[in-house]
Amino acid sequence: MIRNELAGIKGLVEYQLVIGKEDADDPNSPEVLILRLSVAGRMRKELEEEVVERVNSATGISPKIEYVQSPEIYDPSRKLKATRFLDHR
Repeated sequence: MIRNELAGIKGLVEYQLVIGKEDADDPNSPEVLILRLSVAGRMRKELEEEVVERVNSATGISPKIEYVQSPEIYDPSRKLKATRFLDHR
C-alpha cells in the first residue's frame, strides 16, 4: 500500500519504513512510523509534504520524516536488495 503511494514520486531515490516507539525505553510508549528518505533534484520540503500527504491518505498515519544518504538504505555492493521495512518495537 505505502509502496504504491511512494512509487513515481519525482526526486525520491530510496525509502525505508521504520516502526518504533516514541520512547524506546518505555514499553507503553506510542508507536511511531518513521519514513527514511533519500532524495535528489527536488526541494525537501515540497517532497516531504507530498510524501506525508500520500502516506496519510493511504494509511491514516502521518509519518515522521528523516533524510539519509542512499547507501544507508541500500548499498548494492553489500546487499542484493534494499531493506524497505524495519520493526524496532
